[in-house]
Amino acid sequence: MKKLVLFFITLFLLFSCVIQKKSPMEELFKMKIGYGENELGIINNNGMVNTNTINISYKNGFYYLSDSTNNKILRTTEKGEPLLIIFNKESNPLLKPTITEKDPKTEEEKIIFVKLYKDYPVYSPGLVIADIEKNIYFINRLPSYKKVDEDGNIGSEMILKFNSNGELLHEIGKNGILTVPFGYIINMTCDEKDNLIVQENFNEGTLIYKFSKNGELLKKVKITKDKIPLTSKENSYLIDIVDVKIGYYEDEIYVTCQFVKESKDVMSITKYETMYEKILKYSIKTEKFERLMLKVTPQYIDISKIASNNEEIKNLYGDKQKILKPMETILGVDENYNMFFTQKDLIYSSANKNNEILYVYNSGGRLIDNIYATYPYNIKYASSMYFSYTGRVYSYYIKNGEIYFVLVN
Repeated sequence: MKKLVLFFITLFLLFSCVIQKKSPMEELFKMKIGYGENELGIINNNGMVNTNTINISYKNGFYYLSDSTNNKILRTTEKGEPLLIIFNKESNPLLKPTITEKDPKTEEEKIIFVKLYKDYPVYSPGLVIADIEKNIYFINRLPSYKKVDEDGNIGSEMILKFNSNGELLHEIGKNGILTVPFGYIINMTCDEKDNLIVQENFNEGTLIYKFSKNGELLKKVKITKDKIPLTSKENSYLIDIVDVKIGYYEDEIYVTCQFVKESKDVMSITKYETMYEKILKYSIKTEKFERLMLKVTPQYIDISKIASNNEEIKNLYGDKQKILKPMETILGVDENYNMFFTQKDLIYSSANKNNEILYVYNSGGRLIDNIYATYPYNIKYASSMYFSYTGRVYSYYIKNGEIYFVLVN
């Protein structure tokens, strides 16, 4: 594991170090919107995009998708060719499970297929990921799961683990196999050692669960803002945890903390100003914040220098000379400790409303990539960016009844 170098930088000083380049937005594959075998149900009966119905992840040359409208899970090649479909037969009556034969000598199942179909009561599936052995984890939400735990909280989500042939291995709840269901899972991933790491929010902060590959609960920690290390000056700020990302290496969590200054003007009106955000590394093992990774300061942009005669800009922002740019959001930290950030482009017109900027910093804090992602103008919807620990960043957009999956970097 590479040793991390502590760095403390402000992003706007580094933007000029690397020339911004345009994202290739290379088309990986596309799928039709609908209810068929190779279609995804991302639009509801009213024609509105429901972004919560599709989840996607990437691992070792394969994409994994969950479709909560059609109640199915897919593993595809990098070109989008489905290799495995785990489906709910009530939602997909035309799909039939693959028939296997057992070898009379070894009693092992022999499967010869191009596309493998497995039926299982998949119901409103959520996040989907895979480990190094192509085992699949996904969130399932059968109504029968709903239970009240010892603290009076209602849980309705179980994590199902299937092997690479679509056979169920485990049903994992909060405390391990076949225990009480989770309430609402925010994120989950497999670390370098194939431990399953699950993130769940609660009123005071974030819960992190660490499970072995066999579904055993190894550790459960609470990350709360009262544990954030502060300087003497920061004691006067309002502090909150605004984002949490799971690291690739064992026990590593990256926490974004926001520092806000509260003040009152002459009319006794309270004002709030975001001073900066810090990305801190947290250890599941020690249950402590271990080091500062990055400090992000707000950036302002001079509107008058962009296009002083642009009527659309004037309609959007009025007579303001300077406005605050959207804050950078961390996507994740890759296996080489490069840090990936995304920033929504400041909207100048309807043409750039979906565009985003991708920033990549190395472990020493130097900006090494600055990519501008431009989406087609006449699209129905553009997703946020997705990140894999290999450094792959991808996205999708909807156009003319099809979902286009694209590579950003």
